Amino acid sequence: MYELWHTEGRGVLSAEINNFRLAVQAPERVGGAVRFMVLRRETSDGQEVLIGSGSEDNVRAAMTVAERMAERFAVSTPASGAMATSVGHDKS
Repeated sequence: MYELWHTEGRGVLSAEINNFRLAVQAPERVGGAVRFMVLRRETSDGQEVLIGSGSEDNVRAAMTVAERMAERFAVSTPASGAMATSVGHDKS
C-alpha cells in the first residue's frame, strides 16, 4: 500500500498516484460502507474526471481497491476517453 495517503476534512483520505487522485470517505455511521473514488486529472484544463468508484467494508480495504483500480487504469486506459467502473456492494 502506498504511503501517500493524507487526511483531508470531513473524514476523507486522499492520495495522488500517477495522474490519478484517490479519495476514500469514512462511513457516516458505525457499520456503514466506506466509499471510494478514483479521479483522473485532465492535463488540458486541470479538471478531474470520475473513472471509478465503489464501496468496501472498511477504510483499509477501500484504500487498497482504489489503489489497484488506479494502477489498472494507468496501464490500460488511453489518454483520451475515460472508462468508468464501480465495485463493491450496496449496504442500504
